[in-house]
Amino acid sequence: MSGAPRLDRSTVLEAFTRLAERLSRKDIVATVYLFGGGAMLMAFDGRAATSDLDARLTSTAGIIHDVHAVADEMGLPRWWLNEQGTSYLPRHDDPHSVPVFDHPNLRVGRVSDRHLLAMKVAASRRNTSDIADIALLARRLGLKSAPEIIRLYGEVFPDEPLSERKRVIIAEAIREDTDTTSERPR
Repeated sequence: MSGAPRLDRSTVLEAFTRLAERLSRKDIVATVYLFGGGAMLMAFDGRAATSDLDARLTSTAGIIHDVHAVADEMGLPRWWLNEQGTSYLPRHDDPHSVPVFDHPNLRVGRVSDRHLLAMKVAASRRNTSDIADIALLARRLGLKSAPEIIRLYGEVFPDEPLSERKRVIIAEAIREDTDTTSERPR
């Protein structure tokens, strides 16, 4: 995906608007549930862009053609909105999902901060923004220690054990957040 156009917030909102207009002409109502980098983009002003939007879509058969048409119209990759990561979603629904785009034919929500933090821990990729994202989400949720993050992870993913690698990533995120916080002017 290197060299692919980056999706910033305004591009994403324009793409959703175009998708909603296409769905309206077909009288299709769809729901999109964002997670991953797309959820971070829509949740925080600090996230400048993402390469794609990981999502769970309803009415997939009815909208995938329109998703591709929007990509073609806007010069976006056809995978700008995709379901490739849905196997990583928690088994139970997120009762606190946050609406980010609302149109009569297209409703887009993002995963809650709690679920997003647990999913970032589940991914625990070292050479990505996961460590910084874990630190940011923990701070936003008022979690200051590894045990608090581990407890939240267990609530969201009760059947998935926490590996040693994930524990190390959590510790790094807490350390990064402590270092960043101590550098801030008071």
